[in-house]
Amino acid sequence: MAYKSIFTPGVARYLLKLGNPIYDIKPDKKNNNKTIFIFEETNKLKNDMASVWKH
Repeated sequence: MAYKSIFTPGVARYLLKLGNPIYDIKPDKKNNNKTIFIFEETNKLKNDMASVWKH
């Protein structure tokens, strides 16, 4: 399986609202105050990511 890391909480929240489940959450190794959201890279996620960049 392929996974997509999302570093922006707003983008992760938008993807969740569209029905994409989070696979995992982990801390950012470079900045302890940030979180990385891991999504499974599906066709739906790819299509939804395209709509994220349009907004």
